Amino acid sequence: MTSFVGAALMGLSNASASNRAIILAALAIVSATLSNFAPTLWAPPLVFVNTPLLPGIYFGMVLGLAIWFWVSRSALKILTVIIAWAAAKITAEHAFEAIQHMLEEIAAPGKTPTINFVLAVSGVLGGLVGSTILTFGLSLVCKEFGAFEN
Repeated sequence: MTSFVGAALMGLSNASASNRAIILAALAIVSATLSNFAPTLWAPPLVFVNTPLLPGIYFGMVLGLAIWFWVSRSALKILTVIIAWAAAKITAEHAFEAIQHMLEEIAAPGKTPTINFVLAVSGVLGGLVGSTILTFGLSLVCKEFGAFEN
């Protein structure tokens, strides 16, 4: 059994770029499923600064596994990525709420648009804030991450 696990881990460590993308996509699907259903089914809500942390922790674990498999086995680097993702999640959530509130104040009172773009604009800008923080955290851990060749 141990040799099977060792062989599987070695295969993951040496996976091609396309296989790595498939592995990360599969893990992201598991993360999304847990993020969507775990808080309502069995896990108590874990909230920090009015932001649910479980989605950040789940996806942080996916990124941590990616760092462990393909960058470094350093616990400090993996923890850096998980903390960067949690910070990105919290900041993006608060940016979303602030932008949504600002857009609702700017909108003409009493007029309801046919399509409400407030949530879309808020989500895109909040995601931009979160992805910027995550990119910074990943670039601290993986120097090749910001290279144009990759």
